[in-house]
Amino acid sequence: MTGSRFAFSSSNRFAAMGCNNRASLTQIKPEIVGCTSTCDANNLTSSSTGGKGSCYCSGNNCCQTTIPSYLQVFNASLETAGYPNGQGRNQCKVAFIAEREWLLDNIKSPEAVQHLQHVPAIFLKWFVYNDDIPEGEENSDAMKCSPPLRLITSRWGLSTVTLYSNSITCSCNPSYNGNPYLLDGCTGMIRSRLI
Repeated sequence: MTGSRFAFSSSNRFAAMGCNNRASLTQIKPEIVGCTSTCDANNLTSSSTGGKGSCYCSGNNCCQTTIPSYLQVFNASLETAGYPNGQGRNQCKVAFIAEREWLLDNIKSPEAVQHLQHVPAIFLKWFVYNDDIPEGEENSDAMKCSPPLRLITSRWGLSTVTLYSNSITCSCNPSYNGNPYLLDGCTGMIRSRLI
């Protein structure tokens, strides 16, 4: 997605499965993101014992962690964690990004990943560049655009983190409705008064 207007949403998680697996996202400097899944001689497989909303993926044969909010591209690195018993050396290891709720609802054991008939669900977010907003319009009566690197929560409950220093988020000002990303997208509401 590099160079596009899309990025992975921070509601996604980086997950890794396998015995004694150290997984990390690479080429996302300056961030360091990764997790380690472990196992012992008595527990080479795992399963969920919780109900809906519980995730078995909490360290035993599976681990998960948050991802940076600006992530557009990633590479995953997988290696056997340096455990003295050597377990996991020849076992299958896998790492992927998936939407948090999808991960909770669909992955109940490492074996579940092997039987997937589709790729995991992910959420994307989008943003606009400063150059997309006509000069002088970014702070008009109808529309307000934020400076880069601010978290904006809209009245629709959606939040967006601007991406890098050349992106921007916008919203319609109070008493205006519409889509601030469309030309003349914010329209005023006429208020009448009874006398």
